[in-house]
Amino acid sequence: MLKIGDTIRSTGRGKSISWGNYIGTIVNIMDDRYLIEWLDPQFSEWMSIDEIEPLDNLKEITFLKFSDGMIIHTNGPLKTIELADGFYVAGAGRLIPVESEEEGKRLIEKLKRDPA
Repeated sequence: MLKIGDTIRSTGRGKSISWGNYIGTIVNIMDDRYLIEWLDPQFSEWMSIDEIEPLDNLKEITFLKFSDGMIIHTNGPLKTIELADGFYVAGAGRLIPVESEEEGKRLIEKLKRDPA
């Protein structure tokens, strides 16, 4: 259960599809919407639960920042994310483009079996 003060990151779904995955803090909750104060770039936005996820350890953040301003955090467990230019597997310090969400799930399973 998310609460005010929790640190979160965007999932790359919904309105954050072209953002990368920003880091922010929950500053207000209304019904099933969360007001997030994003850190870099700094702005506030109401988000739904599928557009955000908790971030447990802010000290372990690793990210890629592109010239267009998109930021993709590569820490945490492997997951499939969708960005404006397609799907990626992100996590464990990696960012790997894939053709679809299904291909991303298959790649994650493969990487879990053989992480090298």
